[in-house]
Amino acid sequence: STGPGTANNVVVNDPLPILGNLNSWIITANPGGCAIANNVLSCQFGSLASGASRTVTVSTNVAGGADASACPGG
Repeated sequence: STGPGTANNVVVNDPLPILGNLNSWIITANPGGCAIANNVLSCQFGSLASGASRTVTVSTNVAGGADASACPGG
């Protein structure tokens, strides 16, 4: 949050890529309140004080990782 006060009811909904074989995801670092359903990362962080931040790390768990068709342009 970069505002002068507390940000209340902070929610993140982030569609994850589905290019090529990217169709399976896991959260590898979760500050709490996050889940993945139907290729959408959803987090409910509640209130964040000014200057506060949350970091979520997501990776594919497809065997062998992303294939070439998941990486347009190389």
